[in-house]
Amino acid sequence: MVTVATTQPERPESSIRILVVDDSLIFREALAGMLAAEPGFEVVAAVPGGAALRSTAELAPDVAILDVHSPDGGSAAIESICRLSPATQVIVLSGYDDRSLRGTASAAGASAFLVKGVHPAVVTGTIRDLLR
Repeated sequence: MVTVATTQPERPESSIRILVVDDSLIFREALAGMLAAEPGFEVVAAVPGGAALRSTAELAPDVAILDVHSPDGGSAAIESICRLSPATQVIVLSGYDDRSLRGTASAAGASAFLVKGVHPAVVTGTIRDLLR
């Protein structure tokens, strides 16, 4: 008797669900477009700062990327996002490379702090590293 092994088709890896929050429309759309083009990433929303908490509560993204200086981007917002969706990793993407901001973001629960001038591969690599 010959046994033939059958293989199931590989299930595609689930996408990393990302929420982009920034008050600058052009920056927000550019970042969302860059991330959406990355294999394995799904941008679930790109919203201005005032919509960060509502969007997190509604969408429960894997990652929320936000500017620390937007209305919903300070330490209270980071804490709220972490409370609303404990599995969501918060990445602060700031125009300022400031040690104090980094410390405040980290103490509030942010998983990473990046400066807006970084190479796109740093952003995508950070997202993947956080979710390994």
